[in-house]
Amino acid sequence: MILSIAAVGLLLGSCSAEPPVTIKKATEFTFDEQKMTVDFKASTVLVNEKEQQTLVAPEGKIYLLVDVKAANSNYFASLKEGDKEIQPVDFLVSGPFVRDLDITTSPDKSDLYLVDANGKYTIEIKSYGDAVATLDAGTLKDEATLKVNPRMKEFLNEFTEGGRVLEAAKKYVKSGVNPYDIATEENGEAMFADPATKGLKITNIKADGTYVCSTEFGFSSVEITWDGDNISKIAVKY
Repeated sequence: MILSIAAVGLLLGSCSAEPPVTIKKATEFTFDEQKMTVDFKASTVLVNEKEQQTLVAPEGKIYLLVDVKAANSNYFASLKEGDKEIQPVDFLVSGPFVRDLDITTSPDKSDLYLVDANGKYTIEIKSYGDAVATLDAGTLKDEATLKVNPRMKEFLNEFTEGGRVLEAAKKYVKSGVNPYDIATEENGEAMFADPATKGLKITNIKADGTYVCSTEFGFSSVEITWDGDNISKIAVKY
């Protein structure tokens, strides 16, 4: 039996290709002649207390933080759903929530992804050659230590198409409470107007549970404090 040169090359190539290395979460392994560790954490709410910033995943989504420690930078790291590569969250958003690395000198990688909460994802490490190592993320478990009050989520939904803070608050205060009586402006004075606003989005959750929100217009920030299922305080800044 005579084989063509091309066929022989293909056969040798298939025989020489190394099978993918299976990675164990947060466990050191040897890959392409270097020691590496791959870890990840899934969370619907990310908090950076020092920077006073909070990141909340949209309904049905979850943030996946992938962290790689390596001896050198001779590798590529990516997150995949099947054959599709997932793009990381822009660093302008993810910066406060990923590991602080000097990208010019550190061989490590720390990336944040926004993915479907019920999706199936694989972390893939590739060498500059043909070597591949994979870590199956499995079923993503929310490891958030802080949860957003479901009533707060409902309140935020009031402003998807636009609305007025005090008008919307009427449904979320205790019976008999007038929202004007619990609302103040940045100088501590009572609110006498209820301007239209839109797109309230949580930017921070304070230690006392107060939600700090940005808006698309109307206010520079809106702070909402809850007492159980009821809004107890509103503070706005223009």
